[in-house]
Amino acid sequence: MIKGLKKILFFSEGQIGDMILLTPALRAAKKAYPESEITVLLFHRRNYLDDNHFKESYITQSAKFTSSEVYYNNTDVDIVLEVNRNALRKMKGIERLKAEWSNICFLRNKNFNASIACFSEDRFLLWAFLARIKIRIGQRHRPLSYLLTRKIKYRIPEDNINVVKYFCELLRPLDIITKDYHTEFHTSVEDKQWVDDFINTNNLKGKTLIAVHPGSSEKDRRMVAEAYADIIDNINQREGFKALVCFSLYDINFINDVRLHIKSNIIEATPDSISKLGELFKKCTLCITNNSGPRHLAAAVGSRTISFLTKHDERNWGIYEDKSRHRYFTSLIPCKICPPNICRGLVPEGENFAAYCMRDIDIEFVKRNINEMLDNS
Repeated sequence: MIKGLKKILFFSEGQIGDMILLTPALRAAKKAYPESEITVLLFHRRNYLDDNHFKESYITQSAKFTSSEVYYNNTDVDIVLEVNRNALRKMKGIERLKAEWSNICFLRNKNFNASIACFSEDRFLLWAFLARIKIRIGQRHRPLSYLLTRKIKYRIPEDNINVVKYFCELLRPLDIITKDYHTEFHTSVEDKQWVDDFINTNNLKGKTLIAVHPGSSEKDRRMVAEAYADIIDNINQREGFKALVCFSLYDINFINDVRLHIKSNIIEATPDSISKLGELFKKCTLCITNNSGPRHLAAAVGSRTISFLTKHDERNWGIYEDKSRHRYFTSLIPCKICPPNICRGLVPEGENFAAYCMRDIDIEFVKRNINEMLDNS
């Protein structure tokens, strides 16, 4: 172990799935350096926070209503910070340089001993260097990788290594080697009470519940609405089984498309927090999702999963190796639109969701697998 490692900083994507997949690495870091303060700095794609939330810097302590909620009950994380990406994007020239410098000064004042760049964003390599962080870890093949003090050989998405293992490999320069890849997510007593009330209100006690979450932050990663409707109707035809259609306000346009094609009576679940959604997934024998945050949330709380992946995504996002509990489906048809071994996520002209390859997934085969998993539930 490295002596004097008191403060470790992880630069991380702010997407729910990325954060959950980082939990094995965070757990291993805390186990190896129990006295160290572990900080995660989140870089959001969505604009969760308005500019008024940031007072003295463009980095601030996290707010629970964002995806940072993933870490709120996780004892392996001491501090969660968030970057005001929305404000930075609006700035140009000198104003932008001043804002970037204020972030660097913020990090410098925190006196981190080590930083780990969990995704390929060169800005964080520069921030870590100018913040005078002594140990700077990241992937080798980046334009600014010369600013790193320790580099790993793997690249995402180019190399065939799943994301969880990649995050854990980033710890090797800190003399941490782990093979414990299980993800985790922790809920509260209040979350359990909300789910119990939901089940009682909707007369679901005694039913075998299956969560269907059609949403995704990436439009190309969504399975077509007709397919989801077919799957939901297939579940609801089974005696004693009930599909719960789960979604948030971000997904409402796609959900409206799904509703148009559903023939059976449905029950919708719209929990107002990630923790409540996680607790609801705990009650479900199976969760059916795209390759999105809810897929990883379901796996982290112990539910079985069925998921849909765009072509070639399985190289980095296959992740869950127990096929009795987790199965993913992707197109087996050669794509006529994208180059070999690359998915460009192209959605057909005139359509709002679902890349070409998502439309080639054999839904009848998927339904047979769902029925098999439900038969063994």
